[in-house]
Amino acid sequence: MSDTTFRGDVAELMTAAELVRRGYIVSRPLTNGAAYDLLVDLGENIVKIQVKRASRTKTGAVRIVLSSSKYHRGRSSVSYAGRVDYLVGVDCDTREFYVVQGDNLKMAEIALRDAPSRNNQQSGTRAAADYKIDHWFPLKPMVDRSGIEPLTPSV
Repeated sequence: MSDTTFRGDVAELMTAAELVRRGYIVSRPLTNGAAYDLLVDLGENIVKIQVKRASRTKTGAVRIVLSSSKYHRGRSSVSYAGRVDYLVGVDCDTREFYVVQGDNLKMAEIALRDAPSRNNQQSGTRAAADYKIDHWFPLKPMVDRSGIEPLTPSV
């Protein structure tokens, strides 16, 4: 397994664990051919999620690639727009999750800022706080397990 594949697997599993922690039912496709990595049951519908590992730029912005690289197969990159409902970028070092959706998925990559730029540019900048996972996948109340008997080993 390549280092890139391993790093992607870590981001994917961290995202699945975070969504489960928040109270969602998460599934993974059995094969690698799908445009999405995870299916998340929202109750009223199921959404397709692609997971990408986020990185930090020299200026501290969160950088997320929003396309699938096909250069190793002799093709250009492929957009996830229209193929997934959400793309989750994971900063594995800080354990922060950012959700990109809609028209933003048409871009090749996105940079999200935690702090204002040095020159205070605001036009065209995106605040990381606006993309945090809480906006799209809030914590759900946990299932009431008070009436469930604990399992006892059979003798």
